[in-house]
Amino acid sequence: METVPLNVPQVLIRSLQLLLQHPIGVLWVLIQALLVSFFTLGIYTGPMQVGLFSVLLHYVRNGEWAPNELWGKMTSHNLPAGIVFVAMQVAVLLIGVPLSSASPLVATLFTFAAATAITLLWFYTFQILSDHDKPWTQAMREGWHLIGRGNWGAHLLLIVVLNLLNLIPTDTVGPILQIVILLILNGFATLAQTVAYSRLEPEHRADAGVSAR
Repeated sequence: METVPLNVPQVLIRSLQLLLQHPIGVLWVLIQALLVSFFTLGIYTGPMQVGLFSVLLHYVRNGEWAPNELWGKMTSHNLPAGIVFVAMQVAVLLIGVPLSSASPLVATLFTFAAATAITLLWFYTFQILSDHDKPWTQAMREGWHLIGRGNWGAHLLLIVVLNLLNLIPTDTVGPILQIVILLILNGFATLAQTVAYSRLEPEHRADAGVSAR
């Protein structure tokens, strides 16, 4: 399939437009996904991520708001995907915390680089699992093919921009406002991943996979 570089400014602008059109809905499904993942100690992260992207893909592709798509995504493929995803993030945290006491700057740089690598690794995995029930390792490989189609440099730029949003200082505001800001930033980043995927996969395809096309 022809390689078409991902237009990062267009992705960011469209994501902001979609967030402003349906802010309460986007944040509400995000909150539900985060709460279920938190109270299950990360075990349900995979199904909730797949459900979250399923809701957002309906919204981005068709303008249809389908919050019920958040649920019922527990499969033998989605569950281990989330567990591995969480384990990688926990590993970064376990390394970063001791580093912060020795050198805050080194810890910040390490955490940012690790977060960028993990995001790049998983960037399209859960979106593909939303479209196709298949092994998560296969979905991850197909995600890399999609990144190649959309240009690795463009995707790296998008990921760096989204991760830089996490560095916006929020400690000067109250805890409630801080949580709201973090949710908005998270919602925007998740929408950006959805919009980017929809640019490369504008519709749900029922074929064998990205790598075969």
